[in-house]
Amino acid sequence: MPISTSIEVGRPATEVFDYVTDPSPFHEWQNGVTEGHLQSASPPTVGDRCLTTNGRIGFAQRPVTSEVTHVDPPHRWGVHGIDGPIRADVDVTVEPLDDDKRSKVTITMDFTGYGIGKLLVPLIVRPQARREMPVNVHRLKNDWKSSTHEPASNPPPETLPSSCADPKRAPSNPDGHRAPTAGSEALMSMPAWARGSPLSRVRL
Repeated sequence: MPISTSIEVGRPATEVFDYVTDPSPFHEWQNGVTEGHLQSASPPTVGDRCLTTNGRIGFAQRPVTSEVTHVDPPHRWGVHGIDGPIRADVDVTVEPLDDDKRSKVTITMDFTGYGIGKLLVPLIVRPQARREMPVNVHRLKNDWKSSTHEPASNPPPETLPSSCADPKRAPSNPDGHRAPTAGSEALMSMPAWARGSPLSRVRL
């Protein structure tokens, strides 16, 4: 069953759409993403590849490839994962509000497991995505607020994963990076959005 989350942002639809569908700043609001880019240098079209590098397991990073399935600026954008044992279908919808002074962003995703992924999707992937997606969208909103010097609000405590709600509970590696949980390791092969938030650092 698809998982969906929405948030309102105080920016015009075109500006919001361009930002949330550009893989380059994914690391700014999506938990576990370190970098991302489109294979094509021009505006994305159906069939273009979205390439991201997700998270960090020890000292290794995992590349993930998704294919753009639909583009309708500044309203809808979607991708479909094409590699790894856990593949996400992600749909982004941007709805203008108040004569385009604000926008409502809705991110919907579903998962398909292959091999070991068939076990991980219901046991780990979906529950973690439900927890992390609200955190990521709050981080996205707070990024916009920071750029306009508005006071940023923290996400509701109940939406925070345990490692975010209490940093002391998340051990760090010797290089200072927070050690991944068992759930995050399983999610490393997913597109960033699927990990929600969705789904990098949880500032949304």
